[in-house]
Amino acid sequence: MQRIIVMKSEKVSLVIPEKQDIDLWYKGMNNLETNIFLWNKKDNYYKEDIEELYDKIVKEENSMYFSIFNEKSKSVIWICSIKNIKKLSRQWEIYLFIFDKNNQNKWFWTETLNLLIQYWFEILWLNKITLSYLDWNENAWRLYKKVWFREVWKFREDVFIRWELKDQIFMEIFRKNFKG
Repeated sequence: MQRIIVMKSEKVSLVIPEKQDIDLWYKGMNNLETNIFLWNKKDNYYKEDIEELYDKIVKEENSMYFSIFNEKSKSVIWICSIKNIKKLSRQWEIYLFIFDKNNQNKWFWTETLNLLIQYWFEILWLNKITLSYLDWNENAWRLYKKVWFREVWKFREDVFIRWELKDQIFMEIFRKNFKG
């Protein structure tokens, strides 16, 4: 079945999420490493939970979801969303979920994030995008700096993960600063 491509680059495309993506989400959300990384409080998800999640996101008004499609393998590898839409100020928050363990370190990150930012600034005409990450995730920090996000706030010892309190760092990028 042909996927509906929203935007395309050399290695990845943004595609519309479809029911067939549920299997990837189901496996990913039940992976212990993923649960720890995403700060999930629920230990395991049933297939019905994921099907309900899919049905919910299709109708969600304050969010937009994309599946990330690997052009080489012709498969969905990640999901991303923009949430907490602030229509008046044209600001949204981004979330990336990497469920396919085989593609977590394949260096699609920069291309994916550039594609997403390009979509949000050029198609949706957003003014600002915000995100947060935990201080132990140096790969995320390098990626966000590479695509011109800047740090704006830090909550010290804000998230309890891996038996430690971690700093949560918030970043933003404005359309005028994006050089993609």
